[in-house]
Amino acid sequence: MISYQDKIRILASIPELSRTNRSYDRVNFVFPGARTRRKVVAREIALTGNGYLFVGFLEEFRHLRDARGFINIDRHVQGESELRLLLDRVIESYM
Repeated sequence: MISYQDKIRILASIPELSRTNRSYDRVNFVFPGARTRRKVVAREIALTGNGYLFVGFLEEFRHLRDARGFINIDRHVQGESELRLLLDRVIESYM
């Protein structure tokens, strides 16, 4: 499981993303330069470690994503390197 601090550090290291602090100490990361109307890449990153990543444009995740196109990071991403690789693919899918 990837810690809250590590998720925030990894997401913040991507220059295309902007951090948005939400209520209840949750954090979203948005992609302001996305060519689509969808801007949220990661949502509800919480101190508990929970958080969601948008994979709605990646067809191979269609059986794992919820109705809004998100997967739970803790359930579906095994480590930091996998999160970084997946984030690269997600950012590409927004362009």
